[in-house]
Amino acid sequence: MRASRPIVTALTTAVAAVLALGVGAPAASAHGSGHGPSSGWLTGGSYYQKPAPYDLPGEFSEDCGDFSLDVTGRYTGVDWIRNVPGTGGQAFLAGNRYRFLETWRNPANGKWFTVRGAGYFEERAAKYVPRWKVPADAIPPSGLVGPVYRFLSTDTGVQFWMKDSRGRTVAKEAGTIVQDVMFDTLGDRTPGAEFLTEVSIKLKGSYDTFYTSVCDLARPLVADPV
Repeated sequence: MRASRPIVTALTTAVAAVLALGVGAPAASAHGSGHGPSSGWLTGGSYYQKPAPYDLPGEFSEDCGDFSLDVTGRYTGVDWIRNVPGTGGQAFLAGNRYRFLETWRNPANGKWFTVRGAGYFEERAAKYVPRWKVPADAIPPSGLVGPVYRFLSTDTGVQFWMKDSRGRTVAKEAGTIVQDVMFDTLGDRTPGAEFLTEVSIKLKGSYDTFYTSVCDLARPLVADPV
């Protein structure tokens, strides 16, 4: 699953941290701690961080085994963080109206392609999870810090549009992604959390290549023949 590309790329002001994740499970989100006793979904209230524009460069590398890719990009948009009433002012919901353009290049032969996207991401609600309800296989070796919350988000737009060096479309994913993700909020009363597990994901739109890795999509374009 290529979850980090459509869901996490440019979601928060910590774009550099997102880029460092490369392709994998979502782990950079503006979640804080919370001790909410409510068993229901709680929505956002006042701003922890008011909407603010960003315009940031980024770069990272992707190891595809038989070849590697160097990636440079530009990430722009407006993002914000809301407090969640009912959790002691300690849980947070992030939002982002984002746009990005990346160039992926094989340093061994200079072949390249681009990936772009633009959309509206919003964490809409948070729900407290008692420790006994956290799946055993989601608990890290170091254990839980807690408290644990689920976060329900939507991401609407063109999250992933890959074109070859001639501008021809290789893959395009567009529509709405609805995701329910569980995080350990780490008890520090600040935005930031540790990803535990994805509870569910729903794809509404065109997502034929969503579960295909970027490496597999890129191999015919930039890898040298074996």
